[in-house]
Amino acid sequence: METRDIISLIGLVVTIIGGIFALIQWRKSNKIRQAEFINQIITKIRTDKSIAKTIYMIDNENIWYDDKFGNGSEIEMEIDSLFSFFTYICYLHDTKNIKDNEFCIFEYEIKRVCSDKQAQEYLWNLYHWSKKQLNASCSFQNLVDYLRNKVLNAEEKRRFNSSDSKVSGYTKRLNF
Repeated sequence: METRDIISLIGLVVTIIGGIFALIQWRKSNKIRQAEFINQIITKIRTDKSIAKTIYMIDNENIWYDDKFGNGSEIEMEIDSLFSFFTYICYLHDTKNIKDNEFCIFEYEIKRVCSDKQAQEYLWNLYHWSKKQLNASCSFQNLVDYLRNKVLNAEEKRRFNSSDSKVSGYTKRLNF
């Protein structure tokens, strides 16, 4: 082997080692950014007063989804804000931007909300209204999908899928 070949081989080995090192650093950097992103979501859930107030209201089974709900009321905006945020988390999980072991951090709060009968009724109304009036998914579709696939049992899911309030057991509040 000539000196030129040895130098080329050493250069190739150094390049490969440098590439491996850069790849390791890039992966560590991505993990840190992902952890920071998850922390931002956790912080919002834990410290945002509107979210905390809305979850507390749902937990205490206060009546909020009634005939007075809607028309841009404060409670409607708070519920929609919470549902939008939880829909976003479900979307991130569905698209694999949040892994299962990261999603489990949020799953408790999402399940608590989805287990609430008023939340289910609101989502049922929006789900069927969107399908009938707009022929589109509702604005909280990822949360609806989570509810249907992870919270409801087979019978509850069958009833939820029916737009007939007699079958579903939910009060029809929207025109569909």
